[in-house]
Amino acid sequence: MQDPITKDYMMVLKYCENGNLRNYYLNHKRLTYVSKINKLMLIARELQDIHNAGKVHKDFHSGNILYRNNYLDISDLGMCQPANNERHSVKNEGIYGMLPYVAPEVLRMY
Repeated sequence: MQDPITKDYMMVLKYCENGNLRNYYLNHKRLTYVSKINKLMLIARELQDIHNAGKVHKDFHSGNILYRNNYLDISDLGMCQPANNERHSVKNEGIYGMLPYVAPEVLRMY
C-alpha cells in the first residue's frame, strides 16, 4: 500500500492481539508441553516455507514471531536474503539485530 500524500510504501498487517511469542508466553504461564510443542511445529513449518523459497531470515527471534488465534506468523523479513548469497556473510556486513538474540559464537568472531 502506498501513502497518497508522502508516496512512501507501507505494509498493513493483521492485528495480533497476543503480540509476539515471548509476550504470549509471559502472559500464559500454565501452558502444557503439548501446546508448546504444537507451537514449535507451527514455527518450524513457517520457517521451512521461508527456506523452501530459498531465503534466510537473518533476524529470527521470539520477538519476530507473532501469535494470533492459534496461528503463528514470522514477521520482520526486512533482512531476509537468498540462502546462497555469499557476498553477505557476517564478516562482510557486520552484526545486525537485537543483542539479546545474537548468538554468542557470532559475537566471539569480533
